[in-house]
Amino acid sequence: MLATTHWSRAEQLRQCAPRATLDADRLHTFDAAHPVRSRRFTSAGVTAGIDLALALVEADCGRPLALAVARQLVMFMRRPGGQPQFSPLLAPEPVRAPRLARLLDWIPGQIGSNLTVDALAAQARLAPRTLARAFAQELGTTPGRYVEQVRLEAATALLGQRQASIATVARLCGFGHPDTLRRSFQRRMAISPRAFAERFGLG
Repeated sequence: MLATTHWSRAEQLRQCAPRATLDADRLHTFDAAHPVRSRRFTSAGVTAGIDLALALVEADCGRPLALAVARQLVMFMRRPGGQPQFSPLLAPEPVRAPRLARLLDWIPGQIGSNLTVDALAAQARLAPRTLARAFAQELGTTPGRYVEQVRLEAATALLGQRQASIATVARLCGFGHPDTLRRSFQRRMAISPRAFAERFGLG
């Protein structure tokens, strides 16, 4: 049986279910291309469980209904199960940034919050200046720029699914106002959010 779990529980699952084939670098184990291969599916956590549920709805009832469910839940159609639990940007970096690993793991789940340097420093239990030095030394950037990049990645995922308006994407991803989102897109990607959605979004 193919199984996955949250990355932090992978070793525990290996010990508890030695017969399972563990793939700890995926969101869930449902494969739409082979839906009857197994009747048991696992996910990598709560939000990955929503990924799995939407994938099952789409497989059984079609994409339009799955999209309607996603809209009702005020969320977007998520990634296929085979994609990694973390993108390279969102992955914790315990080796590269040991002082910041827990903070980097925490930030993606808080992008709609007010992530000021003081708030990040409090979460990391570091003084703001110490936090800024750690980001510069270990990641080569500032806390603000890192947060902006994480928010941009989340925004591109939402816009790519075309499940929310630009104003909603701006709010959910912590940009607040659509103009702030547009400026960030133009500065970092040289494209507007609307143009990005039209060029790279799903049908």
